[in-house]
Amino acid sequence: MEHLSIGEVARRAGIRASAIRYYEQAGLLPTPRRTSGQRRYGPDILDRLAVIQFAQQAGFTIREIRTLFEGFEEETPLSLRWQILARDKLAEVDALMDRAHRMRIVLGRGLACGCLRLDDCAKAIRGCVEGELLSGADSEHDVNDILPGSSATPSPS
Repeated sequence: MEHLSIGEVARRAGIRASAIRYYEQAGLLPTPRRTSGQRRYGPDILDRLAVIQFAQQAGFTIREIRTLFEGFEEETPLSLRWQILARDKLAEVDALMDRAHRMRIVLGRGLACGCLRLDDCAKAIRGCVEGELLSGADSEHDVNDILPGSSATPSPS
């Protein structure tokens, strides 16, 4: 069986050796055997690193990746583990997208601000908040409707 040094694993996985040491400390990788004080890994470590990298690209935290590996009964298929964790992560992504949309609306309104004084701006903001315009309640209007120089045609009200 081929045993790989940390440098070789890092090169093959396309990551830094420090990331491998971090993953070991975080409990995502098993403690490797050592030969003359050097870490030695079996080739299967590359599969585990590929799953870690994939999970990170999907936005999973270290804790969530640890749950993927160790938070289920041993006989639970990996596909079921992914499905369970992905459902939760998709709900988080949806909430993030909703927040980003609201932020875009608010930023667009900020770009369109023509107030000369703080109190004028505060009055306008209070009017928006009272009218729930900052909450996304006016979602039939695209943010481009309020951007100066926008080529979009405003939606009829």
